[in-house]
Amino acid sequence: MAFGAGDRMADKFFGQVSEQLAGEVKQKSEVHSEQTAVKVPAPKAVPPEPSLTAPPDSGTGTVILTATPENAEVSVDGNFVGNAPVNLKLTPGKHSVAVSAKGYQEFTREISVSAGSEVRLVADLEK
Repeated sequence: MAFGAGDRMADKFFGQVSEQLAGEVKQKSEVHSEQTAVKVPAPKAVPPEPSLTAPPDSGTGTVILTATPENAEVSVDGNFVGNAPVNLKLTPGKHSVAVSAKGYQEFTREISVSAGSEVRLVADLEK
């Protein structure tokens, strides 16, 4: 009867267990002293996740402005604020909104903004 590698390993294991039980261990072993605990830094404060549905700032009103042509320049009270389309957060009160593009007539509108309000404004510029 031929013995395979598995049989030889089983025999070796059986021999090692027998040595240990008899107190005749031939393998070198040692016991290490207990290591000091690793200091883990305190967790950093995690800011709350931003909400995609955050309530509007009650101190301002929102004007959602779209324009034809797109990328027309938008000014509020004489100050350039960006290119259309744009969401404007404005303080309550009256404001002058101007929309202009090269080759088109300027569009102007006087609007009254209330705190917490949301208004849509469409500016169709004429050539």
